[in-house]
Amino acid sequence: QENTRSRTNRMITNVEILTDRGTHLDVAANLVVYRFGHGRSDAYVGKCRVELVVEGESFRVRSRVVVLDHETLYEHGKLSIIL
Repeated sequence: QENTRSRTNRMITNVEILTDRGTHLDVAANLVVYRFGHGRSDAYVGKCRVELVVEGESFRVRSRVVVLDHETLYEHGKLSIIL
């Protein structure tokens, strides 16, 4: 856990429903998570796959997988945020 938490901002784009299974949706999207704190700013870019369960007129996240486009996290250091 970070002492003095970073501030984060997320942008989710290009949301696409891949499959409508009736009870849940398979969804893909692109994302960028910006992290600010400790005198620096970092951007984490990637793709995510989400399984959304239909609950009435809303959804619940059943699973989420994020794959970063970075070849390495060396410059970014430790990843201590939830993408």
